Amino acid sequence: MGDVRVTRTPSGFVATNERGASVALGHGDGEFGAVELLQVAVGACNAMTVEPLTTQRGLRLPELSVTISAERSAPTLLGKVTVSYEIELPEGMPMAKFHEIAQRVHDRHCVVSRSLEAGTEVKLDLPDS
Repeated sequence: MGDVRVTRTPSGFVATNERGASVALGHGDGEFGAVELLQVAVGACNAMTVEPLTTQRGLRLPELSVTISAERSAPTLLGKVTVSYEIELPEGMPMAKFHEIAQRVHDRHCVVSRSLEAGTEVKLDLPDS
């Protein structure tokens, strides 16, 4: 996986990836907070993984969006994160099929959700001097 860099700027912070994309970080207008980015990652991972699995079957969803809500279990700890789908099914696709695909994505394919549920280790690499 490529690295992502977060850099302080005169007006806040900016995150950039190796492909040149960037996103403004902070608490002001037009900026994402850190927890919001975690929510974005969960939602994007689920939606962007469901999309090709439905499309491969010739069942492209006319509408697909997700809302991600997060609860705090302590001041510095998230509790439950919920992914809520808003979809329009294509003709001929039963809701049960969509449920099966979305559940499979959640259980086996979404790296972000699976990592959060597994409790992925985060390690600090601090400078020596």
